[in-house]
Amino acid sequence: MLFARVIGGVTIRVPRFDAFAITPVTTAVVLAAWAVGTASLVSDTWRVRAGWLAWVGAVAAGMLDRQTLAGEVIYLVAAFSFLHWVHAVLEDRGSGAAAAPLRAVQWQISVVFAWTAFAKMNPIFLSGGILSVSFAGPVPWPDVFQAQPVLKAMAVTTVAFEIALALGLWRPSFRRPAVVAAILFHGFIVLFLAPTLALIAFALVMGTGYVLFAAEPWAESDRERVAA
Repeated sequence: MLFARVIGGVTIRVPRFDAFAITPVTTAVVLAAWAVGTASLVSDTWRVRAGWLAWVGAVAAGMLDRQTLAGEVIYLVAAFSFLHWVHAVLEDRGSGAAAAPLRAVQWQISVVFAWTAFAKMNPIFLSGGILSVSFAGPVPWPDVFQAQPVLKAMAVTTVAFEIALALGLWRPSFRRPAVVAAILFHGFIVLFLAPTLALIAFALVMGTGYVLFAAEPWAESDRERVAA
């Protein structure tokens, strides 16, 4: 309903390129290209030939949306899709640099956690003020935990936790526990915080990087080359 009101100009008028506005045709084409490209990235046969549609579709969707609903999540989707496609191209060509784009995805995961931790280092967040109005997710947050000292402790813990993840994901001995902790962290956020849809999308995007940390696919290839 909100989306319909936005594109109808009832709620807010969003500036767009006149030749690339949201219509049934442009929406169908963009979403279809995005879906086909994303599906192609998991196919050994099609990931090089059609995987580029994933990041092109994501960029096009962001242009159509004009930052009304997607926000920073769409940029991560576009960047990660592009890097996965570049990896596929390099691997198909037998390049020794095929792992580099996937390493870039890993670095972006760390950058996200480091930056969000840095952004939260302000008196308003650390006081628990932001959290006090954020618990509007599908599962009600217990009133007993709405006390200001509790929210303040949670805010400080959140910053420390995000810093720990940004660093811990690169430590082999802490990597898998860190991945599990990150997944549980996203689950908590999706259940208790809002906006739910955007938080689910963010969790799924970040999940593509967690998979790389949990089982680096190039490590096995490197061991096979050494053994040969």
